[in-house]
Amino acid sequence: MDKQKNLVVHPGFGNLSKTMFNAILYHFPDNASLEKAGLIHRLDKDTTGLIIIARNMLSMFFLKKEIKFKKIIKKYEAIVIGNIKKNNIINKPILRDKIIKNKMSINKNGKIAITKYKILEKFNNYTHIIINLKTGRTHQIRIHMASCNYPLLGDKLYNKKKKKYYKNMKKIYKKKIKKIINFPRPALHSTIIKFKHPNKKKNIKITSKLPKDMSIIINLLKKM
Repeated sequence: MDKQKNLVVHPGFGNLSKTMFNAILYHFPDNASLEKAGLIHRLDKDTTGLIIIARNMLSMFFLKKEIKFKKIIKKYEAIVIGNIKKNNIINKPILRDKIIKNKMSINKNGKIAITKYKILEKFNNYTHIIINLKTGRTHQIRIHMASCNYPLLGDKLYNKKKKKYYKNMKKIYKKKIKKIINFPRPALHSTIIKFKHPNKKKNIKITSKLPKDMSIIINLLKKM
């Protein structure tokens, strides 16, 4: 499935009905017998792109096993603030923040988390990257990139250096930079998923184009 922005995957406090979970059960009632309605993994509310949903018990067990042993490849595209100089791998353990419950932190006592990223295109103070997740921790891409001083554009939770990044650009571009500064969500999209078909055992590759809002930002950056 190709998930849209502003859509919660699993029901939770404050949002029990308007979720992907509820939509799956509405369109596929048989999925009620599956754990989490067949959702094999999740995406944050404002992250767009590909997500895998199993349609029967055998597929669910097979795909969850593939996820566990890191055999499913998930790649994301993101726009980050700052000029990344080279491709890199981030290996920093992640733990839920003790003070802010919906936030994650880099912590030596956390779970292993590995993020590999590659530069797609550089702009004035921004970089378009593609990310290969080696693990799948909550907010992994967001906290890892922020920990390297390259927070995702629009990430209000992990970008604490907004004024520093935008200080000079505001004077030069003014109105042109306004749309970029006010991007309303983390600029993150699940663009490629590779996995083995549960029944046919053939390798499957699914791709998803960048959503319109991210494409608009990239076009603006190219003109600056």
